[in-house]
Amino acid sequence: VPGSIEIVYTIKTTEGAAESTETVTRYISAKSMFADDLKINKKYTCTLTFSLDEITWDPAVQDWENVEAADITIQ
Repeated sequence: VPGSIEIVYTIKTTEGAAESTETVTRYISAKSMFADDLKINKKYTCTLTFSLDEITWDPAVQDWENVEAADITIQ
């Protein structure tokens, strides 16, 4: 969904020998997470916290900072 943050998580439940797995996808509007409109040259950070019965987020806005690029190796 354009303008949204997609959160995908898996719920695994075990009762005795029975096991079930459910994959859940939720979309959160980026605009609803931040009180102000999204602005150019700002860095937006959203910290997600998962618990057994809820997902919470803590959005933050900071000025954009230029940093040196780093080499990244993916194995």
